[in-house]
Amino acid sequence: MARRGFVSRKLIDAAKTASNQQHDGRIACSAAPLMLTGDEMFISPDGRSHTIYRLEGRSASTQGPFRDIVLEESYDIEHAMKKMSLICPTRVNGDRILPDDMGATTIRNQDALFSFQLQEINNGVQRGMGTGSMTWESSIAMSLYFTENPHELKGSVIELGSGVGLGGILSKVAKELSSDSDDVSVTCTDGNDEVLEMLEHNMDAAASSRGLFENDSIHIKKLDWFDFVGNEDKGQERSQQYDTIIASDCAYLPSQVRPLSETISQLLGKEGEQNQKLHMFAPVNRAVVYELTDELRDSKNMNVQVERIDLSKHRIKKTGESISKFPMESSEGSKGISRFLHITAWHAKNADQADSCGSGEKKSMIDID
Repeated sequence: MARRGFVSRKLIDAAKTASNQQHDGRIACSAAPLMLTGDEMFISPDGRSHTIYRLEGRSASTQGPFRDIVLEESYDIEHAMKKMSLICPTRVNGDRILPDDMGATTIRNQDALFSFQLQEINNGVQRGMGTGSMTWESSIAMSLYFTENPHELKGSVIELGSGVGLGGILSKVAKELSSDSDDVSVTCTDGNDEVLEMLEHNMDAAASSRGLFENDSIHIKKLDWFDFVGNEDKGQERSQQYDTIIASDCAYLPSQVRPLSETISQLLGKEGEQNQKLHMFAPVNRAVVYELTDELRDSKNMNVQVERIDLSKHRIKKTGESISKFPMESSEGSKGISRFLHITAWHAKNADQADSCGSGEKKSMIDID
């Protein structure tokens, strides 16, 4: 039985204090742990916050059936419960634009393409369960990227550092909602038993919300990156290799660089060149991620490419209303941009092999504006 977490009384009390002092339901980052500097959250009288996320400036390059997809988050703070909804808000003459391969009732009769309740673990970071005990914006950026580009999820997929499951679940949903006929299997992993228990709970909730994952194509596995250190040859013999590795915000400390690079190198398939890839998402200011790209390129003979992805977030002040009544362009609240790196990497056949762009050496593009 998965545990149901509860948010700390300190956070609730801080929210109430901020609401009483400011009279508008706003809570600034100084009163709410684990929020970014300059961020703010609007708390309704019933203890909920409401945020809409969208990738910026990517519609022209989108290859999936959806355009301008947004992720709507309704956060029940007291119970550490988030309702996550993928929504296609684009309208023509008041009607939503439908993907060509979806039935006319799918979006017009429902606000969301997909929606489910995700449970976090209260104070999991402070209690030693790691950062995977709660959700982070990198997993939202990853989910929306794969919603727009489901073709990038190929064959056997493994997610490193799945935490409570937001990124892996929504990425798998993106593939199943797309017109891409290629079947994929997704294995979600983490190193903490309690986090894995919550991941299983959330996966069951997602499956029951729309009958997805019925073909046994999503799995859970315990994985410790440090098991791959010092046993490279043994690890390659014992480990299944995957066509796609995905990860979001999973590297925080320099001590994690080598274990994570060994895990990636040993688990990523080496036969398909660019058809077998790592896709990792992380904040642009995470220095350890740049160390990881150097390690993958220099020590693991991998081609590495990096692009920047901008995620807009709209903290809605008038919570409880649907997106159709409060489009992003007109809602009250606060708006901001979070910037992330999208790192792709794949094995080079040998140290002298030319990369796909024909440079004659392993590819490394890490100059981000």
